[in-house]
Amino acid sequence: MPQVVAIVLLGIALNPSTPYEYYIFLRCVLCGIFAYLAYWSAAQKKEGWTWTLGITAVAYNPIIPIHATRDFWSVVNLATIIIAASSIVVLKK
Repeated sequence: MPQVVAIVLLGIALNPSTPYEYYIFLRCVLCGIFAYLAYWSAAQKKEGWTWTLGITAVAYNPIIPIHATRDFWSVVNLATIIIAASSIVVLKK
């Protein structure tokens, strides 16, 4: 499940001593995961989840990154963990 990968990577990102390069890697991987999940939810006709996961993919996009403080991103990462965990239940095969 791609959500489990996202949750683990986001958990690592919560460590305050994580180097900046990890966040660049994180954006690339999470953008891909959440874009895939948005596509998957659209195929299941779950419109609300498609929007939620699509917006999450955009938030983590590496092309035009959102620049903010580590504290802000820690909150976003926690919210993203909740979204990813919830999508495991909602997006069944």
